[in-house]
Amino acid sequence: MPVANIDKAGIAQWLRAPGALDRDRLPVKSIVSTLVVVAVGALLAFTNPTLDSYQQYLRLSILKETKELENPVEQVLGSVLGGVASGLIANHTVREDYVFWSTYETRFTDMERLRAIGVLKNFIVIENPATPSGE
Repeated sequence: MPVANIDKAGIAQWLRAPGALDRDRLPVKSIVSTLVVVAVGALLAFTNPTLDSYQQYLRLSILKETKELENPVEQVLGSVLGGVASGLIANHTVREDYVFWSTYETRFTDMERLRAIGVLKNFIVIENPATPSGE
Protein backbone atom coordinates (compact mmCIF):
# COMPACT_ATOMS: atom_id res chain seq x y z
CA MET A 1 0.00 0.00 0.00
CA PRO A 2 1.39 3.39 -0.88
CA VAL A 3 1.85 5.79 2.01
CA ALA A 4 0.92 9.42 1.47
CA ASN A 5 3.81 11.82 1.52
CA ILE A 6 3.37 13.75 4.77
CA ASP A 7 5.37 16.88 5.33
CA LYS A 8 6.18 16.54 9.05
CA ALA A 9 8.08 19.80 9.13
CA GLY A 10 5.09 21.67 7.69
CA ILE A 11 2.74 20.20 10.28
CA ALA A 12 5.11 21.05 13.13
CA GLN A 13 5.44 24.60 11.81
CA TRP A 14 1.64 24.96 11.55
CA LEU A 15 1.20 23.77 15.16
CA ARG A 16 3.72 26.36 16.40
CA ALA A 17 2.13 29.19 14.44
CA PRO A 18 0.37 31.99 16.36
CA GLY A 19 -3.32 31.24 16.74
CA ALA A 20 -2.86 27.50 16.32
CA LEU A 21 -4.71 25.23 18.69
CA ASP A 22 -3.03 24.56 22.01
CA ARG A 23 -2.88 20.78 21.86
CA ASP A 24 -2.16 20.36 25.57
CA ARG A 25 -4.86 22.51 27.15
CA LEU A 26 -7.87 22.68 24.85
CA PRO A 27 -8.99 19.05 25.07
CA VAL A 28 -8.62 18.93 28.87
CA LYS A 29 -10.60 22.14 29.36
CA SER A 30 -13.30 20.95 26.99
CA ILE A 31 -13.58 17.58 28.69
CA VAL A 32 -13.70 19.12 32.17
CA SER A 33 -16.29 21.70 31.09
CA THR A 34 -18.43 19.02 29.48
CA LEU A 35 -18.20 16.81 32.56
CA VAL A 36 -19.19 19.69 34.85
CA VAL A 37 -22.21 20.57 32.68
CA VAL A 38 -23.29 16.92 32.51
CA ALA A 39 -22.83 16.48 36.29
CA VAL A 40 -24.87 19.61 37.11
CA GLY A 41 -27.58 18.55 34.66
CA ALA A 42 -27.71 15.05 36.13
CA LEU A 43 -27.89 16.48 39.67
CA LEU A 44 -30.77 18.79 38.72
CA ALA A 45 -32.64 16.01 36.89
CA PHE A 46 -32.14 13.52 39.72
CA THR A 47 -33.29 15.96 42.41
CA ASN A 48 -36.31 17.30 40.50
CA PRO A 49 -39.13 16.94 43.07
CA THR A 50 -42.22 14.87 42.29
CA LEU A 51 -45.86 15.67 42.95
CA ASP A 52 -45.67 13.42 46.04
CA SER A 53 -42.78 15.54 47.33
CA TYR A 54 -44.90 18.64 46.76
CA GLN A 55 -47.78 17.09 48.73
CA GLN A 56 -45.40 16.31 51.60
CA TYR A 57 -44.07 19.88 51.46
CA LEU A 58 -47.64 21.22 51.68
CA ARG A 59 -48.47 18.94 54.60
CA LEU A 60 -45.39 20.06 56.53
CA SER A 61 -46.15 23.73 55.75
CA ILE A 62 -49.72 23.36 57.03
CA LEU A 63 -48.50 21.60 60.18
CA LYS A 64 -45.95 24.34 60.78
CA GLU A 65 -48.59 27.05 60.46
CA THR A 66 -51.03 25.24 62.76
CA LYS A 67 -48.37 24.96 65.47
CA GLU A 68 -48.14 28.75 65.44
CA LEU A 69 -51.86 29.10 66.27
CA GLU A 70 -52.71 30.16 69.82
CA ASN A 71 -55.92 28.16 70.23
CA PRO A 72 -55.15 24.49 71.12
CA VAL A 73 -58.36 23.28 69.45
CA GLU A 74 -57.30 24.93 66.19
CA GLN A 75 -53.87 23.34 66.54
CA VAL A 76 -55.35 19.85 66.91
CA LEU A 77 -57.82 20.34 64.05
CA GLY A 78 -55.07 21.80 61.88
CA SER A 79 -52.75 18.86 62.48
CA VAL A 80 -55.51 16.31 61.88
CA LEU A 81 -56.90 17.99 58.79
CA GLY A 82 -53.50 19.14 57.46
CA GLY A 83 -52.81 15.83 55.75
CA VAL A 84 -56.26 15.75 54.16
CA ALA A 85 -55.98 19.36 53.01
CA SER A 86 -52.53 18.82 51.50
CA GLY A 87 -53.85 15.80 49.60
CA LEU A 88 -56.79 17.79 48.23
CA ILE A 89 -54.53 20.66 47.26
CA ALA A 90 -52.08 18.30 45.55
CA ASN A 91 -54.96 16.68 43.61
CA HIS A 92 -55.87 20.11 42.20
CA THR A 93 -52.29 20.98 41.33
CA VAL A 94 -50.86 21.05 37.82
CA ARG A 95 -47.21 20.06 37.62
CA GLU A 96 -45.12 21.13 34.64
CA ASP A 97 -41.98 19.00 34.43
CA TYR A 98 -38.98 20.64 32.76
CA VAL A 99 -36.56 17.77 33.53
CA PHE A 100 -34.20 19.92 35.63
CA TRP A 101 -36.96 21.66 37.64
CA SER A 102 -40.75 21.65 37.88
CA THR A 103 -43.44 24.26 38.37
CA TYR A 104 -46.56 23.68 40.44
CA GLU A 105 -49.77 25.68 40.17
CA THR A 106 -52.85 25.22 42.35
CA ARG A 107 -55.90 27.35 41.59
CA PHE A 108 -58.25 27.99 44.50
CA THR A 109 -60.43 30.54 42.72
CA ASP A 110 -60.07 32.53 39.52
CA MET A 111 -58.07 35.12 41.40
CA GLU A 112 -56.21 33.04 44.01
CA ARG A 113 -53.54 30.53 43.22
CA LEU A 114 -50.47 28.99 44.74
CA ARG A 115 -47.44 28.77 42.47
CA ALA A 116 -44.11 27.18 43.31
CA ILE A 117 -40.92 26.06 41.62
CA GLY A 118 -39.39 22.75 42.62
CA VAL A 119 -35.65 22.35 42.18
CA LEU A 120 -32.99 20.36 44.04
CA LYS A 121 -35.69 18.66 46.20
CA ASN A 122 -36.79 22.10 47.47
CA PHE A 123 -39.76 24.32 46.77
CA ILE A 124 -39.74 28.05 46.23
CA VAL A 125 -43.17 29.68 46.52
CA ILE A 126 -43.40 32.41 43.90
CA GLU A 127 -47.08 33.28 44.35
CA ASN A 128 -49.14 32.78 47.49
CA PRO A 129 -52.92 33.28 47.76
CA ALA A 130 -53.93 36.49 49.49
CA THR A 131 -54.53 36.06 53.19
CA PRO A 132 -57.79 37.46 54.61
CA SER A 133 -57.46 40.93 56.10
CA GLY A 134 -57.20 41.15 59.84
CA GLU A 135 -54.88 38.17 60.23
